[in-house]
Amino acid sequence: MKQLFLLLLTVIFCGLAYSQTAVLPGDGTLSAALAAASDGAVLQLSPGGLYTENIQFLLDSLKARKIMLLGRANVSQTMPKVTLTTPGGTRNFFLLYNGASLKVKGIEFDGTDSVAHLVQCVFTGTANTDTMHFGYIIVDDCEIHHLTNTVIEGAGSKYSYTDSVIVNNTIMHDSKTTIHFKAAAVDYLSIKNSTFYRIRSYGLRIGGPGNAGLANHTTEAVIDHTTWNDITKTDERQVLLCEGGTGANLKQWTVKNSIIANQSHAVQQNQNAISLKGMANGAIINNMCFWDLSNPAAAINSNTPLHIVADTISMNPQFKDTANGDFTIQNAALPKGADGLVLGDTRWGPRTAVDDVVSGLPREFSVDQNFPNPFNPTTSIRFSLPRASNVSVKVFTLLGQEVASVFSGYKAAGVHTMPFNAAHLGSGVYFYKVEAGKFVDVKKMVLVK
Repeated sequence: MKQLFLLLLTVIFCGLAYSQTAVLPGDGTLSAALAAASDGAVLQLSPGGLYTENIQFLLDSLKARKIMLLGRANVSQTMPKVTLTTPGGTRNFFLLYNGASLKVKGIEFDGTDSVAHLVQCVFTGTANTDTMHFGYIIVDDCEIHHLTNTVIEGAGSKYSYTDSVIVNNTIMHDSKTTIHFKAAAVDYLSIKNSTFYRIRSYGLRIGGPGNAGLANHTTEAVIDHTTWNDITKTDERQVLLCEGGTGANLKQWTVKNSIIANQSHAVQQNQNAISLKGMANGAIINNMCFWDLSNPAAAINSNTPLHIVADTISMNPQFKDTANGDFTIQNAALPKGADGLVLGDTRWGPRTAVDDVVSGLPREFSVDQNFPNPFNPTTSIRFSLPRASNVSVKVFTLLGQEVASVFSGYKAAGVHTMPFNAAHLGSGVYFYKVEAGKFVDVKKMVLVK
């Protein structure tokens, strides 16, 4: 079901008539590009570039549009950085309005303790019963830090809902809360291979008492291979909290292969690390490591009769240097997850994010947008392989007819660029598909002659 959902997101985005725009580093260049971007636009930021703003910037930037911002292609490159030139005031990086969607990938966002949210869904109704519907929010391979409030904030209406929030391969730190949908709903939540630390309040909160809107939009969630450290730093809350609203019966939550550590220092005490309530389809919590909790005798609280808790341990993971954000696991006795990988964010295992940068190897399979696009008649297709694979790159028409085989064969781990010459094809929209083992990705390109 989750794979089908993500495929549908890809198809929906590819179905838009979008343009790709390179945004040069500088002061005000990103907000100007967003203001001019059409629905479905892809903005390509320069790896290692600095993007600064000195206004309440990116305010109203998305309206009802679907926008994608891309930074680095793999960990051998430096993330472009988006920040402020003049700290102060109440600001947001992105505001989403009814119908809007956003994807950011490979970018650092530095709030300088002045920006409130990375993303805020905005309620624009005239009555509290008005419904706001937001699309998807996808954050992939990003670092987001020093925000004064929540990184991703739902709209302030109990009848507002977001289709999906997906966070992968991301680090969030030194902010109030990571994801907060207390007064709104999100239908699907996925957090994988990510790290969160020095978070002042909830690590994550979905729903709350009296939220009637959740009765029709109930959250299904998968939280897998995540590291949570020093959460609820000054305002002790639960690390992971989900509460069904009035009449709500939440879908299944799965929390697994993760580490929650160093929660015991906060002002209030005896809070559960995980509290999941009102779930008609139960909760599955397994292969978890808990350490130094506020309430070690009751790390998990779930009032559903259908929850399963298995293979949880209390063990110090012995993080290398938490003060400087290095969560490399030094305790060799720490068990592996159910999938045989290190517990928590796998980048802190035997092969760390630092090792990836030194070796230049990607952490994950990925396919970049072809460049240039639109093109005539040549373009380049780039993809990243974390390990050696048999690779196939093919081009299809809108009707699914194969018109070119760009490459078929074996490729070593690394980043590869395949040239494609479409001199034999007519102008139009085409799709290119990259397959590497079980990994498949499809993107759209436009040939203009």
